[in-house]
Amino acid sequence: MWKFFLVFTQTTYLVAMKKILIKLFFIIALIFSTACQVALADDLLSELEKSANAYPEETIVKIDEYLADNERSSLERLKLIALKSQIYKYIGFMEEYKSIAEAGLELARNLENSEYEVAFSLYIAEAYSQMSEWGKSKKLFQEALVKLKAMNNEKAEADAMARFGLASYYNGENQAALQLLSNAFDVYVNLSIEDVPGTLQNIALVFDATGEYDKAIEYYKKSLSYYDLNKQEAEILVIYYNIGYTSIKNSKLDDAEYYLKKAEEIARRYNIVQGIAFSTSQLGLLNIKQANFESAKAYLNESLPIAKDLNNTRLEGMVLSHLLETHVRLKEYDDAMAIYDYLESEFMGADNRSKLEVVKLKSEMHMDRQEFRLAAEGYKEVARILEVFMESQKTKEIREMQGLFDSKLKEQENQILKQQNELQRLKISKQKTQAIIYVVGAGGLLVTIGFLFVFWKREKQVRCKFSELAMKDELTGAANRRYILERADIEYKRFLRNQTKVAFCMLDLDYFKQVNDTYGHDVGDAVLIEFAKIVAKVIREHDAFGRIGGEEWLLILSQIEEKDIHIVFNRLAELSRAIKIPKMDREITFSMGVAVPQPQNDSGLDSLLKCADQALYDAKENGRNCFVIRYNAENSSCKE
Repeated sequence: MWKFFLVFTQTTYLVAMKKILIKLFFIIALIFSTACQVALADDLLSELEKSANAYPEETIVKIDEYLADNERSSLERLKLIALKSQIYKYIGFMEEYKSIAEAGLELARNLENSEYEVAFSLYIAEAYSQMSEWGKSKKLFQEALVKLKAMNNEKAEADAMARFGLASYYNGENQAALQLLSNAFDVYVNLSIEDVPGTLQNIALVFDATGEYDKAIEYYKKSLSYYDLNKQEAEILVIYYNIGYTSIKNSKLDDAEYYLKKAEEIARRYNIVQGIAFSTSQLGLLNIKQANFESAKAYLNESLPIAKDLNNTRLEGMVLSHLLETHVRLKEYDDAMAIYDYLESEFMGADNRSKLEVVKLKSEMHMDRQEFRLAAEGYKEVARILEVFMESQKTKEIREMQGLFDSKLKEQENQILKQQNELQRLKISKQKTQAIIYVVGAGGLLVTIGFLFVFWKREKQVRCKFSELAMKDELTGAANRRYILERADIEYKRFLRNQTKVAFCMLDLDYFKQVNDTYGHDVGDAVLIEFAKIVAKVIREHDAFGRIGGEEWLLILSQIEEKDIHIVFNRLAELSRAIKIPKMDREITFSMGVAVPQPQNDSGLDSLLKCADQALYDAKENGRNCFVIRYNAENSSCKE
């Protein structure tokens, strides 16, 4: 009996051990299999990334084959979709870039993968920024930055700022672009040296946009030192193109030709269609500058269909403008008029800069064809556009130019009148009389406009420098009292004319006197400087912000719905509380009083600003760190 029990016990033990060993084997096999899959996925993505630079279209086909495999894990699919969208961005197909990113965003949301959700949102924002949808783009960028801030991922936040900065540059917001790119650069220097060259290039783009061409070229060439010239040609292509593009504007045409042809050579070698389109567009412009109009036309006619296929409206408009000039110089007037009509209907809109040169070219064409009436009307339109442009500049020198221009116009009108009287006295035919009158008028306008362009170009840098000094608060770099009140007057008058939505906000730092008394005026000054920086970071390009005096500020929010004011306040309050000043261990908060003008109550700007002051007082009475809205003279509850 004892022996039977012992045998039974041993047998049962062996069976149990066998089951345990079998389970352990399956667990180990599963772990090994998963590890192999992860390694395989990483290797696969690494290979695809390498092939994407040289063979982008073939790589997209491979990615689609892998995505069709239902055995792929969710994370693998997210990575493949992200890579596919980036390849479409790289080759310049913005519609496809956006649609692939939208599919990735939907998958990331379903999987509750916040990291990829933010990444795909940034891709969509980038695509919109290239498709003339800047409002949508900007909103997506701002939302992504808020999410990344909450995720406490400094590198990812820097990447988003770099993308946002570049998009801001593309859409004309150069000050915001430089701030975003500089912030990203500060992070990259410490955390991610491989991202430094790209950021240097983007900062160079902003310097180019502000007319500091030598500085822009210097930054481009600095970024070249981070690349292997023999192995990273796809990245170098972009730098060569940008140096060439800037060299044209800097009148260094030999340098421009050298770098643009190197960019074209790389683009054709790897069939990078976006690179071909951009390099040929600038080679076309270069040939215009060199008076080689037939060569210019050939380059531009190659670039145009690619720009259309890419749905890159910025590039298409630029190429069409250069083609217009080429046809005018070659006296191909029918082709020139067809391009002008298309540009006028599809591209010029309210952009006075783009209109100016195009309308001027059209007027020159009418002069060449002796269509004097049309030429004179065209030059008057140029004068009107220039006047609108000068109105936006707000400097004394430009006002003097405008006065000089007006006197020249008056002089030309008097001259035309004298010509009319003299010609009538001599009984010259009506047709000949009109021809002479329009030649005199158009010629006079052309000379005057030419004089204005030369004068404006020479004075531009000095004007900008002194204008900036006159507008800025010496301590904080924000707008000073004089400038912000001038801007308030402009916005109020615009409200009266157009009933545009606008809010006038008075801001006051809470307990600021205690900061000065406790920590000293040096710390107080540092608080003011940091507060000005965070407001500049949050507000939009068409908003305005300036220091009234002490710790009191005026913020003008134009084109804003009342329901969105709390979003601005909350964002500012969050960043304000995050301000860190050495030797100070307290949070910075502020109170805000908002005055919203009403159409039925035109009591004047002074009254409106007093209304904002009263709302600020109410906010302080309600405990500070909040805001109150008043409507001219009516009060609403405090909203925190």
